[in-house]
Amino acid sequence: MTRSQLTGGLAAVALLSLFVVPRLVSTSAPATPPNSTSSAQPSAPPVEAPAQPAEEPATLELVFVLDTTGSMGGLLEGAKETIWSVVNDFQSQKPSPKIKVGLVAYRDRGDAYVTQVQTLTDDLDGIYGALAALRANGGGDGPESVVKGLVDAVREQPWTPSGEGRVFRSVFLVGDAPDKAYADEPTAEAVIAEARQANIYVNAIQCGTQGSTGVEFERIAALGGGTFRAVAQDGNVQRVATPMDRDLDRLERELSGTALPWGTRDEKVAVQNKLSTSGSASMSTKASRLSVLAKGGSKKVVTSRGKGDLLDDLDAGKVDLSALSSDELPDRFASLKLEAVKEEVVQTRAERARIQAEIDTLVAQRDAWLAEDRAKRKDAEASYDEEVVKGTLDKLVSLGYIE
Repeated sequence: MTRSQLTGGLAAVALLSLFVVPRLVSTSAPATPPNSTSSAQPSAPPVEAPAQPAEEPATLELVFVLDTTGSMGGLLEGAKETIWSVVNDFQSQKPSPKIKVGLVAYRDRGDAYVTQVQTLTDDLDGIYGALAALRANGGGDGPESVVKGLVDAVREQPWTPSGEGRVFRSVFLVGDAPDKAYADEPTAEAVIAEARQANIYVNAIQCGTQGSTGVEFERIAALGGGTFRAVAQDGNVQRVATPMDRDLDRLERELSGTALPWGTRDEKVAVQNKLSTSGSASMSTKASRLSVLAKGGSKKVVTSRGKGDLLDDLDAGKVDLSALSSDELPDRFASLKLEAVKEEVVQTRAERARIQAEIDTLVAQRDAWLAEDRAKRKDAEASYDEEVVKGTLDKLVSLGYIE
């Protein structure tokens, strides 16, 4: 799928626009109404030269700072459904980038938590599980801890240091209320200055129409070298079903049936829980997940920070089958001798290859269908997921990370 096919629409989850060099706005400026866009010029942004062409694909490090108070329920549920489709849109680019995602959920002091942090990782199943577990609750008293969310996004994430590798770093702030300032916290300006010195872009999406939120979020995006967008309260997230989703749903169940969790009991359970979480998603979400895994190069059954699926890890050279104890083996292999285990692995690999070939064919058909559908909807009302992807693609092209 080409960039030009995607920029007309793009349905996915939380990942903002980062492409314009915004205009600094006065704090007395009126808020931008929903579905409008604006940009602002930061006073002294660090100069970032276009990335030089290289065979090594770029890495995208994307951290979402999400208001999870009660009024954000619609956007949060939509984000859960579309996170895989957002990643799919990025991985469909040429050259296909590597992607790491992090989360910072924020509320305010006095709520069940002020922030919850999920650190940057390429374990996308893990991030999806963390996002799926979030619930919109609390709040109700106006301003929230926006700055604390930004602080944890900038300071508590394991960002690749500036100057190391071909890495694009970006924060996406999403909320519907302004910051509640506390004397023991830095200012938004100070935190954003830290981000820009580390070549991290900061973008903001306002949900709803509260005027003070629009003014503050637009200023944050201006200082952060990113873009500001205002959308409907629920984000108008696009949930697109395709004719291929039902068959991909069937294949997802078949592929998960070949999974071989290994390691300690806790590690096996962690993999099983990931597969259970993805298996309970909507058909379109499962289809997007399969598309991402198919494009990832390794054709994994499940992503993991450590031990995951035995066959995935054997293919990646992470494990020596002969060195595993019976307790570490997948449960269904525990009573088998080594030669029998090897035979089972060969049979599982063949079955998985058959399933994956069907998935690859359907994924290509689905991508083509989505491109046509997005072209038809190019003038539709602005949505959260579309705004995230479109602006980011433009920025990546301008910096030379994708074609």
